[in-house]
Amino acid sequence: MFEGGNLAASQNNTIWDTPDDLQLLTTHPQVTLSAFTTIGDTSAATALAARFAAELQYHFPDYWPETIRALMVHSAEWTETMKDKLSKAKTKTDKLALLRMYGFGVPDMNRALWSARNRFNLIIQDQIVPFELGGVMKDMRFYALPWPKIVLESIGIQNVRLRVTLSYFIDGNPSHRGYKGKYSYASHGLRFHLKRPYETVQNFLARISKAQQKESDEKSKSIGWTFGEQSHTNGSLHADIWNGSGQDLANCGFIAIHPTVGWWKERETYQGKEVRYALIISLETDAEKVDLYTPVKLLVDNKIPTPVAITTR
Repeated sequence: MFEGGNLAASQNNTIWDTPDDLQLLTTHPQVTLSAFTTIGDTSAATALAARFAAELQYHFPDYWPETIRALMVHSAEWTETMKDKLSKAKTKTDKLALLRMYGFGVPDMNRALWSARNRFNLIIQDQIVPFELGGVMKDMRFYALPWPKIVLESIGIQNVRLRVTLSYFIDGNPSHRGYKGKYSYASHGLRFHLKRPYETVQNFLARISKAQQKESDEKSKSIGWTFGEQSHTNGSLHADIWNGSGQDLANCGFIAIHPTVGWWKERETYQGKEVRYALIISLETDAEKVDLYTPVKLLVDNKIPTPVAITTR
């Protein structure tokens, strides 16, 4: 969410107005009339979003648009009022309704630009081929993450927050009316799955391979996600926050990305086409004197462990 100004209401809520002092200041399009004017609503928010994206692109010129988009969402934090409403939501359905209203909150440039001692951002830019000739599912990506396992185990039962954001772009179906079914609009979809705390790596890989071959969305049985599986499947940007103990998270250092069906599956022209995505993962803890950043930086600098890309066919 970006600032869009505010409305003023009469005491009985029958009259609404947008006085200048509640709107955002901007330059006037006709400088001969005035140097400044005001702007509000979607126009103001869109301008601020564009500025935020432009600043990120300046600092990270090698980042793809998919990554800039992901960073904007990944850096966002809910305001105290938003957090209060989320804490009162009793079901995943209630939380998803608030997610549609607030998104992930207000983007923060410092969080987007910097990691901290008790928080780090791991950014992956990669490509994948969703379908091979014949419309068969082709690739998936399997990453062994630079996980500070010893540090997480030392946190014990204290809370750790894991945040995952997956961003990619789709092609809309130009002849959508002629297709039926859940996957008729998007050209393809991508999904992320985190290894469960007490799941072996072999079982994790088998589970994701099975989900891919079914060509459907696996309903996540993992607990701890704020919004759950529905937020992992809608649209082309998937984000969620996992809360749990450091001890449990210590054993979750693997993540998989795999495609799901879309209309490209039925079009030979697009079979074998490569698509890009950005994956951002961060860990954060309130535990005192815990350094998550340094061990991860050492692992990344020494390329240990190296992410592994796996082709299933």
